[in-house]
Amino acid sequence: MARQGLEGNWQDYLMTDDLVDFGMERQLIGRFPVRVVYDQLTTQDLKDIMIKSADSALLAYINDLKAWGIDLEFTDEALTEIARHAEQEGTGARGLISVIHRVLLEDMYRLPGSHTGEFVVDQNYVKERLG
Repeated sequence: MARQGLEGNWQDYLMTDDLVDFGMERQLIGRFPVRVVYDQLTTQDLKDIMIKSADSALLAYINDLKAWGIDLEFTDEALTEIARHAEQEGTGARGLISVIHRVLLEDMYRLPGSHTGEFVVDQNYVKERLG
């Protein structure tokens, strides 16, 4: 909506007529019993999701490599960089999965069977992988 010149808390005042004016069909809008507008997650929110969530994609990658004897570790700066990149993409918490995947894709195939022990991902490594 910022592209339309609307700023502020317009989401709090969104009405059905506004959605119709924006191009949606009334009959379609009527089928949505609840309309919810989410605030965009911050870098810190995304970082907390990676670290604190029980179903974190980060933990899944750590556990996958642990089965091969590889202790995958991320520096705090690396986690911040991943979260910052996901925030820029605007894809929310689900976007973290694709960002982490791009960082570790080559390593998930290269490391098992050829490396054991500690593997540390730092901020420079993340920036290199994400271009």
